[in-house]
Amino acid sequence: MVIFTEVACALYCPGCGSLEVYNFSLFTLGRGNFQIRCPCGCVLLDIERQKGKGFGVQFNCIICGARHCWPFPRWDRLGAELFTFFCEDMGLEAGFMGPRPLVQQAMKQLDRTLAEIAADLGLLDGRWI
Repeated sequence: MVIFTEVACALYCPGCGSLEVYNFSLFTLGRGNFQIRCPCGCVLLDIERQKGKGFGVQFNCIICGARHCWPFPRWDRLGAELFTFFCEDMGLEAGFMGPRPLVQQAMKQLDRTLAEIAADLGLLDGRWI
C-alpha cells in the first residue's frame, strides 16, 4: 500500500477572501495539532490528533462564517484522495484537501462553476450586463 505523505489544501480565507493552496506533510501531524493560517493571519484549518490513528479537522467557513468539523479515522487516508469541504449550512463547496493534482483539478472545476453562476446572474468581468 502506498502512503501519501504530502497533502495540499485549498481554502478560502473568511478574513480576506483569498483562495490559496497550502501544502503540509503528514509527518507534521506526528508532532501534535496543526494549524493553517492565511498570510492575513486568519486561522483557516485546525487538525487535531485523536485516539489511535485518527484526526479531527475543523475549518472556518467563508460561506456561513461557522466552524465545520469532520473526523478522519485514519491519518493515512488524509492525503490519498480528494476531500471536499462543504458548508454544512448552504451545501456549497468551500475548499479541498488531498493530493495536489486532485486539489488543483477541483479548483479549476470550481472556477468554471463560479463563472457559470456569474454568467447566469448577468455578471461579466465584474460588471452587470
